[in-house]
Amino acid sequence: MIPDDPNDPHVYLSPRTAKNFLREVGHAMNLILSRPRHQIFSGSGTSPDMHEIPAFLMEHFFHNFNILSIITCDGLLRLTENEANLLSEAKYTFGCIKILREAINTLFDLELYGTSAFDYINDDSITSTDLYRTIYKTALPQVELKKKISPQQRIHDLVLRPAQSYSSLVARSCASLIWHSQFEQDVFSKVNGQKWAEIQSKFGELSSQDLLKNYLGYVPEPNQLIETLKKDVVREVN
Repeated sequence: MIPDDPNDPHVYLSPRTAKNFLREVGHAMNLILSRPRHQIFSGSGTSPDMHEIPAFLMEHFFHNFNILSIITCDGLLRLTENEANLLSEAKYTFGCIKILREAINTLFDLELYGTSAFDYINDDSITSTDLYRTIYKTALPQVELKKKISPQQRIHDLVLRPAQSYSSLVARSCASLIWHSQFEQDVFSKVNGQKWAEIQSKFGELSSQDLLKNYLGYVPEPNQLIETLKKDVVREVN
């Protein structure tokens, strides 16, 4: 979008376009810089899916006030400081809901494929919908969930993409850890950006643990991944 001010040489994006653009930039950088040994098909995932981390990381950049105020506009007018701040807070709030939904779907995956729940479903003791509703109501007791409704219930998710939600949540938490430790205080850090580009160039050649260790200086423990997601949620709720 061309701004209304003819003296402004920059081109700005609507918030929705900016989000899609930055996320696709994350995917593009991964494809350009990395050297995966196997072709990545849409919907495929590893545990953790390192190839999703760049896109999730770019979402953090989009939610940042400094980025929003620079690249976005409303119609032909640049966002004011107050508008950019409100949009940033709103994006974080909806992001919080998305994280909670992913966490619920992850618990569903782990219960279905990692415990005896599948046996109970197989002998008709419970249904997969019952299992999902139990987890959902435990995690979000104040949210009304209509009977016989289960967003997770799709054959594509249950059979063709088992544990995809778990893989996605691990990737999201890794991206969050990278954001908070490397870019949150300086979103335009060339040093950290160059270092991240070098790490991406080794995608597909090194293990996920080695990649994270090379960038962060340590291999994240499960509790660290959980805490960084909690930090996002608490910040968004506040």
